[in-house]
Amino acid sequence: MEQWEYIVVSVLAVLILVLAVSLCRGKCAWFIAGYNMMSDREKSRYNEKVLCRAVGSFLFVCFAACILSILSELLRAVYLVNIAVVMILGGVIILELWVHFSPKVKRSGNDHVSGSQDVTGFGIRRFEIGDLTEVMDLWLNGNLQAHSFVPEAYWKSHYGNVQDAIREAEVYVFETNGHIGGFIGLDGDYIAGVFVREDLRSCGIGSRLLDCAKKDRENLTLHVYESNDRAIRFYEREGFTVKREQMDEETGQKELEMSWRRRDS
Repeated sequence: MEQWEYIVVSVLAVLILVLAVSLCRGKCAWFIAGYNMMSDREKSRYNEKVLCRAVGSFLFVCFAACILSILSELLRAVYLVNIAVVMILGGVIILELWVHFSPKVKRSGNDHVSGSQDVTGFGIRRFEIGDLTEVMDLWLNGNLQAHSFVPEAYWKSHYGNVQDAIREAEVYVFETNGHIGGFIGLDGDYIAGVFVREDLRSCGIGSRLLDCAKKDRENLTLHVYESNDRAIRFYEREGFTVKREQMDEETGQKELEMSWRRRDS
């Protein structure tokens, strides 16, 4: 192998490694051939993060094969190339079987959640850094939709600060089909916000997120704008009561402080 060939293989190995790490973090789904050409409806049948991790794991195998090919030349050990080929072929077969037959990757058509379907079979988990983009999209879109009485520029100007805060806060997300359908942000016993994707509202997701927050707490508090009637009714159904009124100086809007206390506490 010539020197330039070593360089090419080494660069390729590094690129494969970087992409493998990104995929294992649930990113770069656009790289997955076939999946990146699907419609949103077709993609909804796949758990995108699990699919990314599966392809990422295969790329780690490809990275190892590149290393073996370099070592085979340096050590004059041809058998290492044979091992690399077997690893790649085996990885392809396992990946294909996993993607097409594992229920963790591909769900049946009946598993897609719509606004009129039950969401019992889907999960709430702790926030991961790979969720940040979807969570922030939910935060911005949710605030714009629920608070038409607040200038749009206000929410956009706070985007960066909220993004930094979410990285450090206690956040739980509702995941469905590999995407974030809702989340709740907590600062101790204070609820910083509950957000649910527009097409999944009225499915009980908000209640489940609140139940997650209530599980290990004796009381909770939050603030909601007085003009946000829908949110107020939702929190009242969930056992929250208004404690006091105050003025939000930044927006000039009246807001309510609401609280919940465990009945047996």
